[in-house]
Amino acid sequence: TTKPPPETPPPRNVVLTNPCHSVTVCYRTAFSRALFKLGLKQVGPKTCRNELLLLRHVFEMAVKEFGIEGLTNPVARISLPSPGRARDRRLEMGEAERLLAAAQRDENIWIGALIALAVETGARRGELANLTWEDVSLGRRTAVLRDTKNGDDRVIPLGSKAIRILEGLPRNIDGRVSS
Repeated sequence: TTKPPPETPPPRNVVLTNPCHSVTVCYRTAFSRALFKLGLKQVGPKTCRNELLLLRHVFEMAVKEFGIEGLTNPVARISLPSPGRARDRRLEMGEAERLLAAAQRDENIWIGALIALAVETGARRGELANLTWEDVSLGRRTAVLRDTKNGDDRVIPLGSKAIRILEGLPRNIDGRVSS
């Protein structure tokens, strides 16, 4: 007996080969995410909201940019969950000291300084990882954080402790503050 040939796997880039199929797949995925509102699937409201907004945009682009006539946007009729509250977490008493003590014991000489700098400035990990000495002005007591989370650069003030941390760091040949 001969085996039937294996089915041809679907193409990897479904969007280019079959836009309607892709929209159907996306719709089913987002629809399943939306079920959390009915208590049928547990995902967070922010996740659901983001996926519904993305899906809404897919339908709008299909009509506006690709000229698909007669396509109705089923997501437009779905009420979005509220965006929820922003996180407001602060270090509790003693947490910073324990964190810094553990970091100082690490074999990576940069980790303790970067954690202390993050605590002092409120800068994110990625912002500090991208920080260069060219963007640090010890005299003006400022640092420019490039390409931040929202895509903009921002200037942060450097307090006395942040200045001491930076002054204690060795200079890298590549110009970055951390290695």
